[in-house]
Amino acid sequence: MGTSPPSRGPCLNAGLILAAGAGARYGERPKLLADLGGRPLLEQTISAQSAVTELERIVVVFGAHADALLARVCFVRAESVRCPGRAVRGPRRT
Repeated sequence: MGTSPPSRGPCLNAGLILAAGAGARYGERPKLLADLGGRPLLEQTISAQSAVTELERIVVVFGAHADALLARVCFVRAESVRCPGRAVRGPRRT
């Protein structure tokens, strides 16, 4: 007779990539599309997390530049979530 693995309850091993910022200091082109080893920086980050087999779920949160990032980046097994409140960045407060 086999035994079931113990219940972890509400726990989940997940990776979270926050990609909602405008990256305004980087310039006009989205920083997360910058080339790193022949692939966009964000794609490298997603690939690294996707290689961690213990992660059951990987979520990428988008705001600014969401359309450009979604069109150019391979998500492997990650899912995307839009954060519409971060789509436009106002002037920095001091």
